[in-house]
Amino acid sequence: MSDINVLFVLSSLGGGGAERVAVNVVSALHGQGFNFSLALMKNEGVYFEEIPSGIQVYDLEKGNGIALPVSIRRVVNLTNLVSRLKPEVVLSFLWSCNIRAILAKFFSFSKAKFIISERIYIEKDVRRLQDKLGIAFTYRFADKIIAVSEGVRDGLIKYFKVLPDRITTIYNPFDLEEIKKKAGEPLPAEFRNLSRPWVVSAGRLSYQKNYSFLLKAYAEYKKVSGEGTFIIMGKGEMEDELKTIARKLGIENSVYWAGFQKNPYSIMKNSDVFVLGSHYEGFPNVIVEAMATGVPVISTDCPSGPSEIITNYLNGILVPVNDTEKLCKAILEVLKNPDLRQKLIAEGYKRAADFSLDKIIPQYRNLLESFGGKNK
Repeated sequence: MSDINVLFVLSSLGGGGAERVAVNVVSALHGQGFNFSLALMKNEGVYFEEIPSGIQVYDLEKGNGIALPVSIRRVVNLTNLVSRLKPEVVLSFLWSCNIRAILAKFFSFSKAKFIISERIYIEKDVRRLQDKLGIAFTYRFADKIIAVSEGVRDGLIKYFKVLPDRITTIYNPFDLEEIKKKAGEPLPAEFRNLSRPWVVSAGRLSYQKNYSFLLKAYAEYKKVSGEGTFIIMGKGEMEDELKTIARKLGIENSVYWAGFQKNPYSIMKNSDVFVLGSHYEGFPNVIVEAMATGVPVISTDCPSGPSEIITNYLNGILVPVNDTEKLCKAILEVLKNPDLRQKLIAEGYKRAADFSLDKIIPQYRNLLESFGGKNK
């Protein structure tokens, strides 16, 4: 039987969680009964070097001599690409790509099966009415929807009236051996003289990740402990605003803005506690990644994902969103209680193994084979 041709639609190959998962899926399955092509809304990103050789990458922003708005050009280019490649399956990640993929399905009259993946709790993430209407209209025409957590699945059913039998939940896969390898690499020199203990967080400097809350909680922690460094890995549109907040809180000299780190794992491994303060998530990759490096994890119990990974006070700690007192208390507990700390590390490491490539990738394989086979 010939390989199933899959066109994978992504926003880019940037350093986000969705892109990381896409690279893992493509790397694991390409040439193993599947022939992948990538279509990118933006032809950029740090993961190009990790894409297996022989995979064709298409730029959906590329002009064709006709003056069109970028958003329309992407749909036109994707429609033409689907018509030309005639894939058995089109797989897309992220709601903005998903809408465009379903529009391309209409305009191309393609016989392909269209599988879309929702990566975020979109009722919180999508604010514009036209985007919500676009999701509500297009998602019903997908052949299957992958939700990255049960919380995302429930949100699609509750807020966007998606039929439950159209959705399957597949958690994100992680290359735990690669994480372990990178975690063992030497720390960059810039970190070696930062005062201990280290509280570390990672993610885009955006509203979703709620760093203002983390800074306030860390300021409370500093009043009690008077020691340590808060390391923030990430870039984003709120960087200047967050630095101003740190100054106003009087902790500017205790916060290290590390920017985007190609290898965050060695920093996680050498930290004392990892914190995530998000308003909302989908499936927060950084929780599993931090667990896999052997650092205790504290996260907000936000919708959705953290409570599906963390069992409170067994393999991590959950705190209410924006509760600075409870987050400060949890940080102090982890740092001052060796028995609790060791339990969280050991159980967190075991929990990370539940999301290994060999446990999750077969679920993608089975789904793609079931739909690809229907179109042979």
